Amino acid sequence: MKGPWKHPNGVWYYRGELPKDIWDARERIRLAGVPMPRGKEVRRSLNTRDRRAATVRHAEVVTELEGHWNALRALLREGPVRLSERNVVAIAGERSRRFVKAHEENPSAGATRPLRSTPSLPPDVVDALEKLSAEDEAKLRSALAKALDHQGGDALGPMLEEWGRDPVLSIISRSLLEPIRWMLVNEHAADLGTLLRGRGEIVDRQTWASLLISAAQFQEKARRSLERMATDGDFQEPDWIKGLPEYRPAAPSFSFDAVIDAEAKRRSAGKDARPLPPKTLVSFKAICGRFAEFRGAGGSNAATVTEADLERWKKSLMESGEVGNRTVANRLTTIKTVIGWGRGQSRANFARASSEVAAVKLPDFTPKPSDVSAIHPDEALIILRAARQQTDPRLRWLPWICAYTGLRIAEACQMRTTDFFESEGHWFFEVSSSGKRSLKTANARRVIPIHRALISEGLRSYLEGLPQGPLFPPGASVAVNRWFHSIEGIHEGVSPNHGWRHLFKDLCRRYGLNDDARQYLSGHSTGGADQAYGRTRAMLPGLWRQMERIKPFGL
Repeated sequence: MKGPWKHPNGVWYYRGELPKDIWDARERIRLAGVPMPRGKEVRRSLNTRDRRAATVRHAEVVTELEGHWNALRALLREGPVRLSERNVVAIAGERSRRFVKAHEENPSAGATRPLRSTPSLPPDVVDALEKLSAEDEAKLRSALAKALDHQGGDALGPMLEEWGRDPVLSIISRSLLEPIRWMLVNEHAADLGTLLRGRGEIVDRQTWASLLISAAQFQEKARRSLERMATDGDFQEPDWIKGLPEYRPAAPSFSFDAVIDAEAKRRSAGKDARPLPPKTLVSFKAICGRFAEFRGAGGSNAATVTEADLERWKKSLMESGEVGNRTVANRLTTIKTVIGWGRGQSRANFARASSEVAAVKLPDFTPKPSDVSAIHPDEALIILRAARQQTDPRLRWLPWICAYTGLRIAEACQMRTTDFFESEGHWFFEVSSSGKRSLKTANARRVIPIHRALISEGLRSYLEGLPQGPLFPPGASVAVNRWFHSIEGIHEGVSPNHGWRHLFKDLCRRYGLNDDARQYLSGHSTGGADQAYGRTRAMLPGLWRQMERIKPFGL
């Protein structure tokens, strides 16, 4: 409903519905400790029978509810918020400042304290309170904070058990804490909830406890100030109001997923864009998700990552022994990379996080020997013979193409029929980023001669029978990897992606290809001024002659 709704009793109301995403997530929100209505309708009394006043109040309620819906969405993404001590004082103090303002015309009414059902304390409890030491008083305050858990009295259990061994503290805790807890909740929770909703905040249990204690302290100051106004006629603004801090909203939340998506969108923009590979998106989000879960509440906010967070995660990963140091280093590097992207998107909000994670050192690790990473020549024969028997084009041709080109699996999987061309009597194909395809590095863009073994195997005939478009259907990389590891006789630790590349580099050395050709065909940088080797068609025949030096496998 766009405007106020008039109840038959003459009072105006706000009537609306819960947003669909909030309604769908209502059980998750309830589990987080936030009460939710049973139905979709949201109804609020505007506490007036005047149409004009109702219109103003209706707009205020709409704004308040929008803030609350956004807070619930943030809760679902990142968990409840923990306010700083400054903001706890700001909110509790603001509530009491408004209380003084509302009663300054007739301060004696506000100075009257509410009637409370005071618990009757046994003589031994009164005696224990009088003898309480400073140390035990501090313990009492700490226990009170624990008792103020807004999920109910169940939180008192562990604390009471801890105090049960001390006869004095046990008496005090059981006699005082629960009545005090309910007294504070009944007197202050509703007003604090309104102030928090207005700021779009849903706080954690520790913050809620601190707010209730602080609210009680400020409310006592407010009543004393109103007493002075009523008895002494001193209506000057109290010093405690002058000293209240301004509420400082938390820095905007930048979730890891949002930063990654923004970077992906940036890289995909433009005609000749070089988008992030889908595999990178999935991998980065998975790693960042694990890190966010490790951090706990609010852990998905990339802008708040600290050196301590990353160091704790590094230590946890290394001590668990589930992954090697190389994998730990890769995961830490991923977090650092995403925070670097965040700094590019919002320098001010990521300045601290960027500085913090830069101090985290990656763990040392022993690189895997090339002999372990490479497919051995005798294994290549097994794999290529097995590929000949396959009817799935992904399994039939990708091993052969990678064996005679040194392509990465991801590069080979995204080949198109239009990548192939003839030049001066020889056939080539282009490894390109056109058509929104992705390459690992700028040097990965190259032209590769089709080896005579591939032509003899029938690759050109296969290409001629294809419609214009991709050579292979989706999921080719996963299919090849799964099939590869099902073949018997392949040593542990090798993968098709790096295995063929290592073997191809060794074949280039074995058959005497010059350094320029070897680096270029592999998509590596030489670092020299002749980096453009083979990048114009005038140089392709020389590149073809280099490729022809590699002798076919003896199948």
